[in-house]
Amino acid sequence: MSRYEYMHPAQDEAEDLKGFEEEFGPAPKRKVLCPQCQGTGRSSLYLGSYTQSEMDEQGPDFYEEYMTGAYDRTCDTCGGDNVVDEVNEDAMSAEMLAAWMEWCEDAWSYRAEVEAERRMGA
Repeated sequence: MSRYEYMHPAQDEAEDLKGFEEEFGPAPKRKVLCPQCQGTGRSSLYLGSYTQSEMDEQGPDFYEEYMTGAYDRTCDTCGGDNVVDEVNEDAMSAEMLAAWMEWCEDAWSYRAEVEAERRMGA
């Protein structure tokens, strides 16, 4: 598995993949477990995380409901399907793979630059 497979998670990079496919044609894909919900189709990520003291403040009923998934909702990434499409580099032609790697590198460089500017207050 190459590092490029991790640069384009299903939800965040859908537009990048769309742009790549518009320029180079459909990329071969494979189904993988959703990295957001770990294949459960449900997530409580929207709630954020709780410290133990915050859980204690909410009381035992909240803790039990939280742990049994009472506050979960359909995963935003896979839409409850448990799986997402991932680009299958092994099935790409040599030409498409080279273009894909360059595309990913450009996207990674852009994100790194944006993040650096964000940290500097830009």
